[in-house]
Amino acid sequence: MDINLTVFAAPVFLILIGIELLIAYYRKSKEFQFNDSINNLSSGILEEIASLPVRGLIIFSYYYLYEHHAYFHINSHSFIAWLLLWLGVDFCYYWYHRSSHRCNFFWIGHSVHHQRGILQFNCCFTSGLFPNLNIWVFYLPLALIGFPTYMFVTVSSLNTIYQFWIHTQSIKKMGWFEKIFNTPSHHRVHHGKNPQYIDKNYAGSLIIWDKLFGTFEPENTPAEYGVTEPLDSWNPFYANVKVIKDVLYYGKGLQSKMDIARAFFMPPEVDSSSFKTTTFDCCQTNCCSEKQSITSIIHAYKYFICNYFIWIFIFYF
Repeated sequence: MDINLTVFAAPVFLILIGIELLIAYYRKSKEFQFNDSINNLSSGILEEIASLPVRGLIIFSYYYLYEHHAYFHINSHSFIAWLLLWLGVDFCYYWYHRSSHRCNFFWIGHSVHHQRGILQFNCCFTSGLFPNLNIWVFYLPLALIGFPTYMFVTVSSLNTIYQFWIHTQSIKKMGWFEKIFNTPSHHRVHHGKNPQYIDKNYAGSLIIWDKLFGTFEPENTPAEYGVTEPLDSWNPFYANVKVIKDVLYYGKGLQSKMDIARAFFMPPEVDSSSFKTTTFDCCQTNCCSEKQSITSIIHAYKYFICNYFIWIFIFYF
C-alpha cells in the first residue's frame, strides 16, 4: 500500500540518515551505531520481501469493497475529501498500532521494530518477517465509506513517509507543533521501555488520538530504548521468532492446545503459564536473561558491508 511514494522518498531518507550520522559524529554521541544500522536495514529488506503478499491483500480487499459495497463514492477532486481521508487513515493506523502492542500474535511482527536500544532514522526500516498481519482489517471501513482506492494508497503512503523523521534523538521538542502532530519527542516515548512509557503514544502523524483515548505520555525523562530485556543477537531471523520462543517458553506447562493458542492472543504482560498479569512484559523480556553485546567490526568489513548495501538499494529502487 505504500509501494510507490516511498520509492521516491528513499533518496531523501538516505540523505537524512547521512545528516543524522554527521550530527552524531559532531556531537561525539552514541546515537548512531554501525551494528544497529546494518541490522535495521537487513530487517527492512526482509520485511519488504515478506510484506508483498500482505500489501496485495490490502489493496485487493480495499478495491473489491470499494467497487462492490461502498455506501458512497467520494469525489477525489475535493480537498475536504483528502483531509477527511488523512484523518481516517491516521485514526485506523492508531488502532492497528495499538492492537500490535496488545496481542502477542500481532506483537510477533511488530516487536522487531522495538528491539534495538538506539533510536535513529534507519529504525523506520526495521520491521518483521511477519508484517502487518492485522493491518488490512483496520483500513477496510474506509473502502465501505467510499474513498477511492488510489486516494487510500496515496494517503497511507504519505502517512508512512511522515513517520520516518520521528525516529531520531537529534530533534528536540517542537513547541506548539507537538499539541497536534506526532513528533520525535512523542515517538521517543513510544520506543521507551521506562515503566511510564510502555504502551504510550501509538500515533502515526496526529498525536490527538492518544490524547483522546488515554494513551498519551509527554517526554519528561530520557527514554531507555528497546524492549524490557535487550536482544542478544544481531541475527534478523532470530529477532523475528523471539516472541514465539518466549510465549512457548512461558507457556511450556500448559496442557491443552486451546490454552497454548490462547497464550498467543494474550497481551504481552500476561504470563502465559498462568494467564495472570505480571509486573513486566513477558514477551518483551528475554527468558534467557541475555544481554545485548556490541560487537566491534573491523573497518575493512564496514566498507564492504556499506558497499554491499549501497548496491542493494541501487538495484532495488
